Amino acid sequence: MAILDSITATGQRLDHLGACEGGAGNISVLLPDDSGVPTGFANEETVRLPIAAPELAGRSILVTGSGCRLRELGSGPADRIALITVEDAGASAVMRTSAGRVFSRVTSEFNTHLAVHRHAVATGGAQFQALIHAQPPYLTYLSHIPAYQSAHKLNRALMRWQPETVVFVRGGFAYVPFEVFGTSELCDATVSAANTGASVLLWAKHGVLARSADSVETALDIIEYAEASARTEYMDLCAGGRGEGLSLREIRKVARTYGIDTEFLDR
Repeated sequence: MAILDSITATGQRLDHLGACEGGAGNISVLLPDDSGVPTGFANEETVRLPIAAPELAGRSILVTGSGCRLRELGSGPADRIALITVEDAGASAVMRTSAGRVFSRVTSEFNTHLAVHRHAVATGGAQFQALIHAQPPYLTYLSHIPAYQSAHKLNRALMRWQPETVVFVRGGFAYVPFEVFGTSELCDATVSAANTGASVLLWAKHGVLARSADSVETALDIIEYAEASARTEYMDLCAGGRGEGLSLREIRKVARTYGIDTEFLDR
């Protein structure tokens, strides 16, 4: 599937999940270069990056525009997405947009997306990374409850409801204390959480940032599995905590079978 089609399908699925009300939610994709991106970004301008990212020099990022409704990507993804190619010093970039562009600037959380992409390249030499910020209702609700406000509690609670979560959310969950979106504080806290290797970074009282080195669709899958576990956890709360769930021994058994490091259970 072409990259813009992948982003479009992902935005529409997030809408079906009730995870991107209004203009909420954003997607970015780090690419080795711009060779795989369809033409159609006719306008060019040089822009100052919100943070310096020399590690990304020559690399390109597709990112959704601020205020763009993800459910409307199907009406013209190129009009709602920018292609940003980082220049050599990493302080500026060439931003390409379509003639029908419907946004004035990229997402206000681009500083965090950029920092997490920079981190992935600097620490692991990533060639590709998909990042999705969304507000899945059950995950977001649980982040308001003090009992879930740590990585340890999240991983023990959410990994127990289905073996698939252990397999597909293979880096587990990290908890990011509340910071206002778009701020340097949220950016720094998110990069710190990314250092744990977590697949899902739960932004307290705001939503999640999911990441995948495989595809946009895989990052979406991670959100779906995580939200399914959060929904079951919520159901169990409503039922008075009657569900048994997978034991820690059973979780580790699944992980061993599929070659998954269970360090996230001990965070």
